[in-house]
Amino acid sequence: MAFELNLRAPFGEQLREFSELKIRHAANLLSLANGDADEAVHDTRKLMKRLRALLRLIRSTLRKQQFQLLDRAAADTSRCLSGPREARATRDCLTTVVPDLLLVLPHDTVHGLGQSLEDTLLESGLEDKLDGARAQLAHLAEAFADVAWEAVSLEQALDGLAITYKRARRSHQACHGSSHAEVFHDLRKGVKHHTHQLQLFRDLWPAWVEAHGETARTLGDLLGSDHDLSDLQLRISDGRLGLSPQERLAVEGVLRARSQLLRAEASPLRARLFAESARAFRKRTGAYARAAST
Repeated sequence: MAFELNLRAPFGEQLREFSELKIRHAANLLSLANGDADEAVHDTRKLMKRLRALLRLIRSTLRKQQFQLLDRAAADTSRCLSGPREARATRDCLTTVVPDLLLVLPHDTVHGLGQSLEDTLLESGLEDKLDGARAQLAHLAEAFADVAWEAVSLEQALDGLAITYKRARRSHQACHGSSHAEVFHDLRKGVKHHTHQLQLFRDLWPAWVEAHGETARTLGDLLGSDHDLSDLQLRISDGRLGLSPQERLAVEGVLRARSQLLRAEASPLRARLFAESARAFRKRTGAYARAAST
């Protein structure tokens, strides 16, 4: 069951419990990881994203250097595991576009592309990467222990929720008329932070949080698939996969077309998700919190 905040209970203590649960879960995953560590890597990175979203929720209560230390430790834990995750995502991404590639390239060429890609994704030193993640996670646990959780109030957390929404909404607006992958990747990160924060606040109004959260999750998934396409396109474009210039152009055309479809599907979702201003969003969540606390 997902962790949910009780708006009528001591607030900072619940956030402390949340952070300790996520760190303990990540430590257990990394301690059990071995040569077939795909799931442990994936789940640990998700936990780090939840902790980074929590940090943005309570940022106003942290010293600047304290926030940077905590955020860097969580990011570094994920970064140690980025290679294995990206390899898995790239494999999955190629699999989704194989039917479209077979429309423009011979079967042998598509098969050869898959094999060449696989050769570039083979990773060595996984245990070293896991050890690095374990060390960074230990630093993160120590840094979280220094947070003054008793100083965190519901109103401060709601302010943090609105600030995250505001930043994600700005990224949404920057996507209008843009075709740059970096712009959509920034939106994806903002949507992910917003989604993880909102999951904690189901007590505001369960029906609204579930509907809003489902839209955010679907949007995040679409933007994630688009990001994976961008990564695959970079690997195709660097010329190391044995494709001729004409074949590269054909593959890049397929990837661009799929990206355009994903962004078109995401467009109405992000328009709905960020329809109201950050001020209106803060007013709404504040009103829900007051009603839920009575």
